[in-house]
Amino acid sequence: MPGGIIALLLSLVTGLAALFLAGLLALIARFYERTSGEATGVLWFALPGFLLLASSGWELIVGELDTEVLPTTLRFVGGTLLIILCSRLFRQMTACQKQ
Repeated sequence: MPGGIIALLLSLVTGLAALFLAGLLALIARFYERTSGEATGVLWFALPGFLLLASSGWELIVGELDTEVLPTTLRFVGGTLLIILCSRLFRQMTACQKQ
């Protein structure tokens, strides 16, 4: 049963790390939005955080992540969305101001 406890802890840490990362990026986007006055779409960062947390929750409840299609798809879509939102925020923050 020690393998089950380790898998449980790994799933909890993965879910919390995904939620922390999405929350941190949302805070950065919110800070930039307040200081620059440009809309950053800060609420969109909740979607990949929710998808990655749902995948970890699935692993906690069902216990089989590798053989199921749904949690793997949730992780793929959540990670892809997080990458897209990060690159979009990065381009917006580093764009040159045209005068």
